[in-house]
Amino acid sequence: MNNKAKNLLFLIILIGCSHQFSTPSKLENLNPNREIGPKPRIMGKTRAIFHLIAPKEVELLLLNQGTQKEESIIVNKTLSQIEMSHGDWEIVGLKLNHKIYRINKLKKKFVFHLKNDQLTYVGSYILDCAFNNKVYLSSLKKMSFYNIYHFSSDTNLCEMVVGSEYKRVNRVWKSLKSDNKSLHLGF
Repeated sequence: MNNKAKNLLFLIILIGCSHQFSTPSKLENLNPNREIGPKPRIMGKTRAIFHLIAPKEVELLLLNQGTQKEESIIVNKTLSQIEMSHGDWEIVGLKLNHKIYRINKLKKKFVFHLKNDQLTYVGSYILDCAFNNKVYLSSLKKMSFYNIYHFSSDTNLCEMVVGSEYKRVNRVWKSLKSDNKSLHLGF
């Protein structure tokens, strides 16, 4: 083949390829007002506000007393808001330092109540498996009251202190949020 024939063949292939890319794709035919991709998750209005003093992160196992279903949540901030369904919730277990602890069945249990479409403060938490009151004494003094709950694994025991610092937590919460709404008390 001579050069003219080669150039003509190359030009035909180039035109054919460019024509293929210029046809509208399926995405261009979609409604332009429709968003593509996953939609952002909208947080519901019923939320529990946990104040975690120590440790920095804990996984709590909760039992909904109405449905008798267990749910696991991770509390990993000083003030964590967790979307949950309304009703009475009991803390039945926790995961701390890669070990799972269950509440001692013969001991008292901590139950909190979430109202529908409300932000509810459900307590200030200190969890430790070698509990030392002196380490957390200043935090305990700030609470208006507190109770100690006992958990156990196959090899260890843990204690969970749940107390109330409602006034301080509510003040901080209101300063963080623009709507300036107070938290409801859930226990």
